[in-house]
Amino acid sequence: MKAMSESKEYKLLDSGRGRKLEQVGPITINRQAPTAMWEPVLHKEKWEASHAHHFRPDNKPGNGHWDFKSIDTISNLLNSPESNSSKISDILKTEGWKTKVGPFTLNTKLTNFGHLGFFPEQLSQWNWLIENIPAINTRLGRPAKILNLFGYTG
Repeated sequence: MKAMSESKEYKLLDSGRGRKLEQVGPITINRQAPTAMWEPVLHKEKWEASHAHHFRPDNKPGNGHWDFKSIDTISNLLNSPESNSSKISDILKTEGWKTKVGPFTLNTKLTNFGHLGFFPEQLSQWNWLIENIPAINTRLGRPAKILNLFGYTG
């Protein structure tokens, strides 16, 4: 998808076996993707080297947790002076970090659901709005009113 390639700091690195491997800003993330039923392309070592790995032990949404590798590395990547693993984990889940996705700078937070706080696959719709709203406003003679019907139900 062309729009995804415009992302500055988000990249889908690989997917398969019900998971996806993503670069989100400085952090590499390994999380669920139930529809990715094919074989991954990258070697197992690349997947295992991810900084954050989301697990959902009983397959119930919201019951997941993140395991973090290399807390010192993550701390350096986030330019954080913190080296305590529980505090870095809290930063990743509560404060988050900034990620440039297309023309947007988004606050990224890791949730127990395995989400990032945004859905990068929506970038093509965001780009369409940016490109088309000025012409729509001109045609209407006023600012357009937009209703976003994207919803996530879990």
